[in-house]
Amino acid sequence: MSGSHRQGTTREIEGISQLDIVNMPSRDSWNLVLDNFACGNLEQTYEYGEAKKRAYVGSEVVRLLAFDNDRPAGLIQGLYQRRFGYGRFLEVGGPYGCSPAVLLDDGKERVIRFLLESLENTAR
Repeated sequence: MSGSHRQGTTREIEGISQLDIVNMPSRDSWNLVLDNFACGNLEQTYEYGEAKKRAYVGSEVVRLLAFDNDRPAGLIQGLYQRRFGYGRFLEVGGPYGCSPAVLLDDGKERVIRFLLESLENTAR
């Protein structure tokens, strides 16, 4: 994946051989993986994340792709925002709860948990 950064987070999960996380993939890589998801929608596109970032000055987007043996397994996109007096907070999903998305039928909950834990580690 060009323009991607391997976070180095790899873990074996019961029922799934191994997951690897790509942190901040390129626009093309992100949308190519998202196109494979039946449940993908506008709010998960790279462009939507960039538009939200521009709408909320001082915010930043974080995107993570999960791979199971080089096969897309899931993705998550979030927006970090700063609010005076409240600190920094993370919005994942949006009003329609559209993130994370997972391709695997088996181990779906585990992949989601792995993505959320990886997102939390990225914030540190």
